[in-house]
Amino acid sequence: MLSIQRCKRFSHALGEYLRQADYYSEGMKVEGRCFGQLCPAVGLTEGAVISDPAFERVADNHHADTGSKLTARQKSTRRAGYDAAFNAPKSVSVQAFIAGDDRLLTAHECAVAETLRELETFACHQTGQGINKRYVPTGKLAGAVFRHGESRALDPHLHSHAFIFNATQTQSPARLLALESSVIFARTNYLTAVYRNVLAREVSLLGYGLSPAPHGFELEGVPPELLVRFSKRAEERDQAIATHEAELGRELSRDEIAVLVRENRAKKQYELTPAEVRQHQMAQVNEAELRQLHALRTEAKSSPERISLEAALTRARDHIFERWTVVPVHDLMAEVIRQSYGQHALADVKSAVTNRANGLLHAEGNVSTQAALDLERALVDRVNAGSATHNELGFLAWDASERCGSEQFAALEKILNSKDRVTVFRGRAGTGKTTTLALAIEGIARINREVACFAPSTQAVEVLKKDGAEQLRAGRTAAGTALANAETLQRLLADPALQASISHKLLIVDEYGLLSLRQLKDLVDLAEKRRARLLLVGDSAQHKSVEAGDAARILERETRATVAELRDIKRQSANPAYRAAAQALASGDLAEGLRRLDRMGAIVEVENPTVRRVQMVAEWFAASRETKIVRTRKSDQTRPKTALMVAPTWTEIDALNTHARATLRAHGVGSANGVSP
Repeated sequence: MLSIQRCKRFSHALGEYLRQADYYSEGMKVEGRCFGQLCPAVGLTEGAVISDPAFERVADNHHADTGSKLTARQKSTRRAGYDAAFNAPKSVSVQAFIAGDDRLLTAHECAVAETLRELETFACHQTGQGINKRYVPTGKLAGAVFRHGESRALDPHLHSHAFIFNATQTQSPARLLALESSVIFARTNYLTAVYRNVLAREVSLLGYGLSPAPHGFELEGVPPELLVRFSKRAEERDQAIATHEAELGRELSRDEIAVLVRENRAKKQYELTPAEVRQHQMAQVNEAELRQLHALRTEAKSSPERISLEAALTRARDHIFERWTVVPVHDLMAEVIRQSYGQHALADVKSAVTNRANGLLHAEGNVSTQAALDLERALVDRVNAGSATHNELGFLAWDASERCGSEQFAALEKILNSKDRVTVFRGRAGTGKTTTLALAIEGIARINREVACFAPSTQAVEVLKKDGAEQLRAGRTAAGTALANAETLQRLLADPALQASISHKLLIVDEYGLLSLRQLKDLVDLAEKRRARLLLVGDSAQHKSVEAGDAARILERETRATVAELRDIKRQSANPAYRAAAQALASGDLAEGLRRLDRMGAIVEVENPTVRRVQMVAEWFAASRETKIVRTRKSDQTRPKTALMVAPTWTEIDALNTHARATLRAHGVGSANGVSP
């Protein structure tokens, strides 16, 4: 696989890290070889061994020969470059170093070289700032490749560090600028597939068979127990991650894992010779295993199943477009490669993906299918066909303006006056959607139109039913009854009896942003067939479908459906500062929202996970014991407040719930008393 890291600043230790083997021995250093079309411009020769002084000069933004400055800017915090690490499958490492098949080293180097040539095509420089920022392709970079053979645990680990210097060159006039890496980072998975594809091709030509693996492939016939035995670094890493996550009670982010791996990395071994390292490795292999490895070089292998490029593209399309309707073209190419490792040249894959005859649609570096486009158009046409073809949904109550705010009243009026088959009611959390929706249902009931409520998930249905109970207590019988009898949308789309029952009704679908393009099209078709109408409720910016298509966005932007919207946060109206923070978070300005909450003292950081859980449960329990006044139709009533604890992982959720239950038992309180974790 390929991983890329930024090297924030130049230091002598950076060069030593790349040049030094994973064990120290007198005079033992790894030679780096220059690559990239930019080499002449920075004083290097492509394919030649890079000297220590030359590496350090270019990494420090100076010409390798003359010492003159390369790019105009020379800050103390200037990024030296990027470390792209190519890691061969463990079976390739074992066969190369334990069985002594040096041909696999050449195969790895070939794969690295071809992948770097592809990576170079994505080299860019940045021009402009803010909304005017653009990435201008240059196709030129310079670097040096250092091949290594062991892990810090001295296990066989064939890998290469390709250090890419932070420089590129404009075409006209020729000027050196800092390398813009965003495009390269965005294609890391694609470049990983390119590396594996070339490596698979080369090892297959050597007569090795391939077996699929979660990370790509392994050599067929290498004992699995050897792969585990020589993966000590991976075991140490996984154990360190598991221990740290258990302490924190949550999963680590990718950046946190990278820091943890660096902090827990074993020191390099001292004063070992290559012979001593190999002796240490060979001592871990028995004679039977060694014979099995040697036999792999001579035994005839059965030819792998040949997958035609057309079949690989079809499989890739089916896999990718099952979830997405539009993807970057390099994502589709990577999937084609994964479907047929080593069987098709990259140029052929590119040609197949870009061939218009394959029914793929290309625009601005993205790709889609004609079927997806046809489905989108069919949805838009069907929704537009039902625009302004019906009577109003309902009528406002005479005192509606007194029972809700001005924005809610405007949205309510727009919903009830809609003459479309499909109407959208959009609003973020805390804007008063539930109250407005309840008033809308009451208005719809005034013309004796029946309402049926649905949601995409069982959990969302339970929320609707809970809202229904609240509306019944508030005296809104029509709204309470409709919400309390909510069903899942999946059942509606699959149950003929339920479908027959919705004729001429208004169907309210909550959290409709979770619907896929196909689901929404099927729902609109069903509504037309049953002469029903649709009111789609939710926040298209908050919820995204897990299946193919951004249905909510298409419906709201590309059709003539009536859209009623609530923007103002109401939930925190008693605290203007809190409300402003919530408004910033809801609008997507996370930094501003968090800054406002921090100024209020609403963000409390507790590093120790045990202390944090104790404090969270204590505050949750205290809040749950408080009461609030709720205005109902008959009178004001005192009810317990609700509090919510949120955690990012099931591990932390279980830990919080365990402590919460212990707290409830200690106070003689249970779910029967209205408090439960």
